[in-house]
Amino acid sequence: MRPVRCWHRFQTVLRLIESTPALRARLHVKREEIRERVAAALLDRAFTALSPA
Repeated sequence: MRPVRCWHRFQTVLRLIESTPALRARLHVKREEIRERVAAALLDRAFTALSPA
């Protein structure tokens, strides 16, 4: 099972390397947006769990 996942990841990396600079930049921005949303959701969840009901 492991080699299949590694091969899939390798193919994904190759596609990214072969992509255009504009596409790479857009993917980078989208990844940062997702990270920010996840971080905000985790913080919100942490503070919600701490607040008295």
